[in-house]
Amino acid sequence: LFLGTPPNPAGAAAEPAKEPTAEEKAEEEERLGNLVADEEWVGLSMELADVVRTAVVEDLKKNSRDFLGKDDYAIGDFSKEIDARVKEEVAKMREKDDYELGDLSVVLDEKVKEMVCELSGKDEYEFGDVTKKLMGNLFSGNKKDKK
Repeated sequence: LFLGTPPNPAGAAAEPAKEPTAEEKAEEEERLGNLVADEEWVGLSMELADVVRTAVVEDLKKNSRDFLGKDDYAIGDFSKEIDARVKEEVAKMREKDDYELGDLSVVLDEKVKEMVCELSGKDEYEFGDVTKKLMGNLFSGNKKDKK
């Protein structure tokens, strides 16, 4: 297997290098110009990506400091802060000073019952109200007058 320029047969004169035409020169210059422009865009986009990444990271750090109320972050800080805020809001909903285990369940139960009362049009929740309302809505369109 031969790779490269084929051997010059014995005694044959080597062909002189062909001078490129003006059109070929223009095409080569355009390709070279496009290559340089592409490299400049690649470099610019890398620099821009770095600037955006830095801006996002700094914004996250600032917002984290504002949310947590402290400058240093340790693993678990967000979870602890969210937990404290949720417990504080649940305690407010229960009109209590401090959150106690089970308060969230009580609040959710009350809210669901209020929504069921709105849905059923009743003042007090009774077990089965949702089923009765859904079944009534489901089958009310299928009733036919037997007159």
